[in-house]
Amino acid sequence: MKHTIEEIKEGSVENQNKQAMKQTNKQAESNRETKNEDALFKFITYSGMLEKKRREDINVTRKNDMIAFTTDSFEQYYKGELLTDSKREPRPINEEDFKGGKRVVDQASVGEGF
Repeated sequence: MKHTIEEIKEGSVENQNKQAMKQTNKQAESNRETKNEDALFKFITYSGMLEKKRREDINVTRKNDMIAFTTDSFEQYYKGELLTDSKREPRPINEEDFKGGKRVVDQASVGEGF
């Protein structure tokens, strides 16, 4: 592609090149695909806890290539599953699971072992 001297002087060629190098923004698409925010929050939390654990034991992490570089560990698999779960519909909540038990605990017998 040939450019005129005026275009080059104005900087429009440089600007076009910079525009071409930009990454496309896929945030809106990702937001539309997310159906289960809880799984996404679990992914963020789990990733943060792994990072914290690896930084606290940095010498162990650096010495063990399986921890530092592997992509087929359980941790990586679980993170992938959480991201996949965020794209699925959340499971329905069964209200029966959260109802109180039929057994009433007497305060006098609380310390007698359960």
